[in-house]
Amino acid sequence: MDSEASTHNILEHMLLNRNTEPTDLPLPLLKAITNDFSDDLQIGSGGFAVVYKGLLGNGKMVAVKKLKNTLDMDEKKYNQEVGCLMRVKHKNIVRFLGYCADTQGKMCDYGGKFVMADVRQRLLCFEYLPKGSLHEFITDASGGLEWKKRYQIIKGICDGLHYLHGERIVHLDLKPANILLDDNMEPKIVDFGLSKCFDEQQSRAITSQLFGSMGYLAPESHSHVMTFKSDLYSLGVIVQEILTGQKGYSEVEKVLESWTSRLEILSMTQVLLEQIRVCAKISIDCMDPNPAKRPDIQQIIEMLDVAECTDELSRTGMNALSVAERSLGYIHTDLIDVYPMELRLPFKPNKHIQCTVSLINKTEDEIFFLIIPNNSVRYICANECYVLPHSTCVFYVAIQEQLKPPSDMDGLQILYMNTWSRNHIPKHIDMDNHSNTTILLDNLCGQIREKGGEAHKVPLNLTINCDPDTANGKGEPHVAPRFPLFTIGGLKSIDVHPTKPWILTGHAKGVCISKKNLQSNTFETFHIITEGKRRYLSVKFIARQQWAVSGDSRGTIHVYTHTDELENVKIIDAHSGAVRSLAVHATQPYLLSSADDHLIKLWDWDMGWVCTRSFKRDLYDLHQVTFNPMDTNTFASVSASLEPNFPASIKFWSINSAEPTTELNRVYGSLVAFYLTGSDQQYMAIVGTGGNITILDVLSRTAVHTCKSDQHSYSSATAVACHPKFPLLVTGTNLGANRGGVFLWNNSTYRLERAFQFEDEVKGFGFTTVDGSEWLVIGFRKTIQMLVIDLPTLTGQR
Repeated sequence: MDSEASTHNILEHMLLNRNTEPTDLPLPLLKAITNDFSDDLQIGSGGFAVVYKGLLGNGKMVAVKKLKNTLDMDEKKYNQEVGCLMRVKHKNIVRFLGYCADTQGKMCDYGGKFVMADVRQRLLCFEYLPKGSLHEFITDASGGLEWKKRYQIIKGICDGLHYLHGERIVHLDLKPANILLDDNMEPKIVDFGLSKCFDEQQSRAITSQLFGSMGYLAPESHSHVMTFKSDLYSLGVIVQEILTGQKGYSEVEKVLESWTSRLEILSMTQVLLEQIRVCAKISIDCMDPNPAKRPDIQQIIEMLDVAECTDELSRTGMNALSVAERSLGYIHTDLIDVYPMELRLPFKPNKHIQCTVSLINKTEDEIFFLIIPNNSVRYICANECYVLPHSTCVFYVAIQEQLKPPSDMDGLQILYMNTWSRNHIPKHIDMDNHSNTTILLDNLCGQIREKGGEAHKVPLNLTINCDPDTANGKGEPHVAPRFPLFTIGGLKSIDVHPTKPWILTGHAKGVCISKKNLQSNTFETFHIITEGKRRYLSVKFIARQQWAVSGDSRGTIHVYTHTDELENVKIIDAHSGAVRSLAVHATQPYLLSSADDHLIKLWDWDMGWVCTRSFKRDLYDLHQVTFNPMDTNTFASVSASLEPNFPASIKFWSINSAEPTTELNRVYGSLVAFYLTGSDQQYMAIVGTGGNITILDVLSRTAVHTCKSDQHSYSSATAVACHPKFPLLVTGTNLGANRGGVFLWNNSTYRLERAFQFEDEVKGFGFTTVDGSEWLVIGFRKTIQMLVIDLPTLTGQR
């Protein structure tokens, strides 16, 4: 009695501990829990076996599969099935608990003589799945399971098959009856009686007989050929049944049409229809008669991952957010990020309006992107681009000038692929003469895969905002009143006080400080000082001394006090060429100056403004210096040519040595800024032609990411600034024709958050806080403009 209780406990313990390995089970135990294989406990049967429900002492249940005891019982096939089951452990594979291979001698009458015969009992024991098989839930789109459950089942089957193929196991009998469902409708693949385990280098086998179930057999099976793609054909038939309730081929558009009416009452209908479209395409591709044209299971998993990421946004409440908040979402996969997932275009009659999309390559390979608007007449955008490893590319989507907003929205389709070989990409893609973007991209995906490439699609939604009062949603930067036009010449340089709402500017004819007027809530310009025909090319606050400094076109450094008014208290004949860059040490009494005489000088104001060291920079026209905030004994310099696409020289220096400690010669850019991440890792942003950015790891002195915008590839970089607390990098470019561009980048995700164009040239940036709001101060040639920014929301910190 104790022995029988002990054997019962084996299965009870296994159900409580999922890590317990399958084991051999005694025949008396299996007889006991099935009431000697009672017909009342039978839950299924087939040509080779009967399945019973097993009742355990703790109320739990198991499934016992008893192979039929026939004279031609294939012992080898049973051993092969047990071997496969012992190997597999996955949430979408039925859990195997144990086996019983019992053989007993029994005297039988044979031709009038009694002979000893072997009576073989071959049994398998599995977890019990109460919902039964998928076959019971096959219906068309008008009823039955909701789409979410169907998608869960499709994804689970694919995950299970992906695992099996990774273990070199071909199932060979996939069908709805061999897919069981647990209480949560999670699918689990069963019945490995026909499965084959391939060797590591084996991809096909020839058999002497036909395996599988009619209706699910791959065409090549009739020639007794077995491959991994044989399972893919069966998968295609199953997915088609889950979508339509029927076997056989059904066009993608017909599948979508059958589901549209049922999904109309749901939010995020377009997102769900995109998932249905992907699944329909998978089923059609898998049922291709030519095994070489079927996708492999890895490609299918990646297609579903892209479709699933949009559903994740829906399940996390994205459908309930405002248009502005929804636009902060992005599409995320292991290969790429696409940001934002919804494009908002603020409509203005007869105006050319645009927005930006960031394509972020997170891989070690080049990725090719193809961008196609569903309505090429209405929208203008770049057609294609290659994005280098660990790089961001920004493209622009614009709406044609029109009197009234469009009544319906079309959106965009993005195709992306790993381009380890550019030969995978068709040489001629006719994007103008097509009536259906989906069909065009499906055909392109097929062509790319035929050549051995990988291709995936991402849909982007578009919305039109016609109400100017609601154009600026939560987190959206908006423009504050601008300064009056300057009267002392065009602005050349700008700095913002670190603790007070004060702005210092250098001009063609003088220097001034602007302070916020508490009564009018605007900035007003005070303390203007002019000194002859000098251009003030660089200005800085020295806040702890209540000073300001400027460097001019004659090589002079001016020191001012600004307690009551701006007063020049010191004039230093510093250089023989124009002073174009100044940097103030965070804690020591040091000022760095860089000038056209190709010298960098370190000044100590505690010693009466003595130059304590000179450093010789490269003979380039553009130059800048900046102290390293993490190591205040070091600074960086950049020297660049006015010629576009010409490498710059970036050097790291110690203030104690006239020789640089590190020199980088193959970097493109003319402006630099240090910044820290949340993990205190330090980077440098190097901004060059077109506003393109190289992100440099300061510790290793290596580039880790690049960001570029093809639209402004010939514009020049004019300004850069990093926020001291939030992951915000701001860059400015000269777009030509007296226009300037301002770009707000998230320097932790490398996404372009916002882009603005102004009818003036950008000269510099600064940050200030006004009444609890963060303001980005933008210095233009003719005026100063403010952007009020909800930084926590914009940078994803809230």
